[in-house]
Amino acid sequence: MSSSLRTALPVSRQLRFPALVATAALFVLAACGGDPADASSDSTLPTGGSTSADVSDGPSSHDVSASSEADATDSDVSSSGPTSEPGPPIGIVNDCGGAGPLDWDGAPASPGEGCGPFGEGTLACAAVEALRCLGQAPLNDCGTPGRLPVEIGSACGPCADIEPDAAGTWICGEDGEPLCVGARDPNACGGCAALPGRPGGLCEDGTGRWVCASREGLECQGPTRNACGAEGTLRFAGQPAQPGQPCDAGCGDGILVCDEGGGATLACVPGALGQPVNACGGCGRLPGVPGETCGPCGGGTWVCDGTGAMRCSNPVLPDACGNCTDRIERPGEACGVDGLWICAGLNLACESAIRPEDRNPCGGAADLDMPPASACGECGDGIVVCVTPNDVECLGGDARNACGGCGPLRGVEGQLCGECGSGSLACAADSEALTCEGDLGEAARNPCGRCSPLPVDLGDSCGSCLEWTCGPNGGVRCELNPTLDGCAFDTCDDLECDTLDRSCIESDGSADALCDTCLKGFRESRGLCVPITAEFDPCDELDLDGCEVARSVVGPMGGTATFAFDSSGVGTLTLLFPAGLLAEDTTITVAALSDDDSAALVPPGLALASPVFLLEPAGLVFDPPITARIPFRTGTTDPVLLWTRPGDRTTFEERPGVISGQTVTALVSHFSMAFVSDRAASSEPTDPSDPGATEPEPTDPGATEPAEPTEPAEPTEP
Repeated sequence: MSSSLRTALPVSRQLRFPALVATAALFVLAACGGDPADASSDSTLPTGGSTSADVSDGPSSHDVSASSEADATDSDVSSSGPTSEPGPPIGIVNDCGGAGPLDWDGAPASPGEGCGPFGEGTLACAAVEALRCLGQAPLNDCGTPGRLPVEIGSACGPCADIEPDAAGTWICGEDGEPLCVGARDPNACGGCAALPGRPGGLCEDGTGRWVCASREGLECQGPTRNACGAEGTLRFAGQPAQPGQPCDAGCGDGILVCDEGGGATLACVPGALGQPVNACGGCGRLPGVPGETCGPCGGGTWVCDGTGAMRCSNPVLPDACGNCTDRIERPGEACGVDGLWICAGLNLACESAIRPEDRNPCGGAADLDMPPASACGECGDGIVVCVTPNDVECLGGDARNACGGCGPLRGVEGQLCGECGSGSLACAADSEALTCEGDLGEAARNPCGRCSPLPVDLGDSCGSCLEWTCGPNGGVRCELNPTLDGCAFDTCDDLECDTLDRSCIESDGSADALCDTCLKGFRESRGLCVPITAEFDPCDELDLDGCEVARSVVGPMGGTATFAFDSSGVGTLTLLFPAGLLAEDTTITVAALSDDDSAALVPPGLALASPVFLLEPAGLVFDPPITARIPFRTGTTDPVLLWTRPGDRTTFEERPGVISGQTVTALVSHFSMAFVSDRAASSEPTDPSDPGATEPEPTDPGATEPAEPTEPAEPTEP
């Protein structure tokens, strides 16, 4: 087959033909007992060397030099921009030009895909059958990849900026994550000062109760006040709770305190052992800094992805060899007359085709000094890559740590370490790691097992029948001591409410503890707590006649649930759930009661404009809230929505809402009972004493609707 025949073909045929020529030549030579290398003596084939693209400063300056005049036509054709990609020669099955499959971390992979602990890197060919990862996040002061959310050695703890004696120090933990040692928990009111008693407990005179007047102090108020200065039982996430109790602050342990926004609720603030959120509002390390440049070839910007993590937006990606070029050729494609494009280091090189059984891992025929993709260098953290089809090179592998050794260091020499930061880091004798010198061990901890000095003396009185004791997370708490004279009240441990799947209200030193509402994941059913997934018919369980029941299943994707009540004369009730609100598929049940049963439940004097709706599972709490559209009957002139309080199915309060047609739209944060009243037809005012205390007010019903679930987009090539 001659070059004159090839150049006489149409361009689209020319682009496919080199692969066929190379394949045919291999078969003919093999049949005649010839060596494919002998083909290089033909004047129409490349003569010696390779056609390669050298690394340059500019991404588009890649001059291809032909080895003879006969190759000029081939070079011109291959660089003119193919109208269709040539098929790979026999034996080429992967994207690096090799015959075997490519994998990374034990899974199939290809050049251009993400890699690294955060997916921040990009895979490139290290050899015809091996990959390497470019652009991984550098190691931090704790020897782990990425940026830490704190500065090692700086002050830590919730009181670090308020009371220096209560501050701790950030050190590197054994797992390479930041650890706050020596910090003190905030007090039960959320401040840093030592409190004389327990919020909600009896004052010294035994008549009033201690109330958090501020984050730093208590005040004795009336006997019916709770710990935050309001009436009724304090709750957090629908369960009874008290200030000072542990909670999950998102990035570590937290402590419940009175919410500064109002005395009726509790808030969870970070405790002494928790980490602050990172720059994206999540927990833990990030690969970069929001707004800074990213990508193996630059061009991208680090942006937060809305989940607390980070991604590189619109980076310039390298080619399959890891070079920052705009070449369209890829390893394994045909080039020249009988050649293949393969990676020679960062460059694409056009090399003569060699039968797979005669090919080394770099695509040539010679023996290699080291296997590509293997570890290399004095420290073994380099990687062997192909620089030509017959040569390899070690990239990296010579980086020494601060002690002169090879391994990553967990911390920096001189930093605090050990139990409660009682020791300091020093280089080990072999220079390969840091060792903790002067660690006091358990002797560094206080009697409650924590590192900071206790703010009070254990056993001292903190109210009537109350004493300071160690809390479950190592802090101090003011608790009932039933062994004191006149203090033999039942405690939550005595009642074992958890065996009944109920929460417990602990004794405050003046009365017994009480079993309360069902635990999260359970609901009331005929006086028992049953799983919320259990089959439920509210009409049957409450012995109600003539009510309608409708159900809908809502999952983690959220969406709109509709409940039709045609026989009740009000139409359809609609609930809109944001995505991510529910952890699993949940059956939502709504029952519309009969007029007689509804009238028996509402406060006297209120005119019913709708049935009373029971929304189940009862006690289900939503954060963020859901949008509810409650229908009402025609002829209603002044509709108002009423909703029962959390954990209380007997007290209705008015909910702010937006009237549109025959519905009231409102934001609600819990399930209970609801109905619409006609204020104009009522003989008693419907406005409660504290409207809107526990629910947000919608400004626009359309603005509160979560988006309908959509099909996920098809993944795109990087």
